[in-house]
Amino acid sequence: MVDAIIAAASELATSPGESPRRAVLLMIDGLTMTMTGQRDPASASPASQQAIPVAQSPYVRRVIATGLPVVASFHHDEFGPVVQEILREAGITNGALVPMLSEGRVFAIIAVMGTAHLHVSQLQVEHLQTLATIGALAFANASAHSRAEALARTDPLTGIGNRRALADRLAQLGRRRFAIIAIDVDGLKVVNDTYGHDAGDALLSGLATAMTRELRPSDVLVRTGGDEFVALRIDCDAEGAAQFCVRLQRAVGQLVFSWGAPSVSMGSASGAPGDSPTDVATRADQALYAARQAVRTERAAAAAALEV
Repeated sequence: MVDAIIAAASELATSPGESPRRAVLLMIDGLTMTMTGQRDPASASPASQQAIPVAQSPYVRRVIATGLPVVASFHHDEFGPVVQEILREAGITNGALVPMLSEGRVFAIIAVMGTAHLHVSQLQVEHLQTLATIGALAFANASAHSRAEALARTDPLTGIGNRRALADRLAQLGRRRFAIIAIDVDGLKVVNDTYGHDAGDALLSGLATAMTRELRPSDVLVRTGGDEFVALRIDCDAEGAAQFCVRLQRAVGQLVFSWGAPSVSMGSASGAPGDSPTDVATRADQALYAARQAVRTERAAAAAALEV
């Protein structure tokens, strides 16, 4: 999209018979600007991605302050050292800066520049303003699409991933070993029934936050159901998965709610490179079931001992 905007800007600001005009897109982020696109007839090299202080260009500051385009002849000593060097190397003496707006804020600037023999006309500026409006809409649509995609992969209660996020990550495994940890929240129904669903929601959110702190950047934790979570560990064997479960249990054990302390049950399984994630997940579920059965057996034995 950036390349398309810059290519169009260069063409719109180039008169018939002229060589393509130099154009760049400046992305504005607070007090810095970054050239994210470039069309330069004198250079095949891409634009620098260096973040440059906005203070180095009085014209960029003016566009940000007013939200209006600026057409000007440049005096190099008006600019900071980094911008001065860029302008001198390219022989730039004038230009037009046209803002792209989102909710009244300048988030990007289309900059088309010329030499002593090339000046941007008012008609060309008007064409660039139309392009800026179209470009801003394209950015807004892309941002909305990205947000929608993110929401489709996010559990709205806990803010972590959902089944779709897990499926996407599993599809990217390639030939790497991995481990899957199946996690059930103990007694969620009792908490909901006794203390209300707000307490149950707080329990789930708290558990998600606590367990997420134990993840590496390559790991994934998702909520797959009402009281069910799944963790995916990349480059992890059975021993690593067991150690990870210990850390998760320790993190959960440090939580305290007004109604008491939570607990979770876990089962893990590891997969070699190329193993079916479905088969590994099934084995993790089986391990979780066995763990829950062991807890029930222990509780039944303890209760029987008390009766005796």
